[in-house]
Amino acid sequence: MKLSLIAAYDEKKGVGINNTLPWHFSEDLKRFKSLTNHKTIIMGRNTFESLGRLLPNRKHIILSRDESWSNEILNKYPEVLIFSNINELMLFLDKTYDNNEEVFVIGGTSVWQFMFPFLDKLYITHVKGEYKVDTYFPEWNEDEWLKISTEALDDFSFINYERK
Repeated sequence: MKLSLIAAYDEKKGVGINNTLPWHFSEDLKRFKSLTNHKTIIMGRNTFESLGRLLPNRKHIILSRDESWSNEILNKYPEVLIFSNINELMLFLDKTYDNNEEVFVIGGTSVWQFMFPFLDKLYITHVKGEYKVDTYFPEWNEDEWLKISTEALDDFSFINYERK
């Protein structure tokens, strides 16, 4: 399995405010949709709640230690998988996915941080400017990554990295 992270952040690595995106770029949303379509997406509870619904054509995996919340979500969305710790999740992923399948970690900050040691690829949208935010992308060592592609647009750039 190839474990990939997808995220967008501004020049100060801000990613969100009040559990929402501080910007709206249709090209970025289209990229997210095309990359994650028919794939598995991994997220934390807050990210799942921010979506407001299941995203079509994706398998949803949530990391949450809140058992009552998890039970409530499973009653509403029985197709969702919920794991209470990273070890259980990684065992499941290793058993379930073959080497050619790509699985995406879509957020939030703590989930990205927990998953960084396991990641193979990063799809980052570097948003120009600084936005009012209350959530930031975790620190990461760019020296451990090889920039494999860059696409510059007016308000942001798509940059893909692979682990060295």
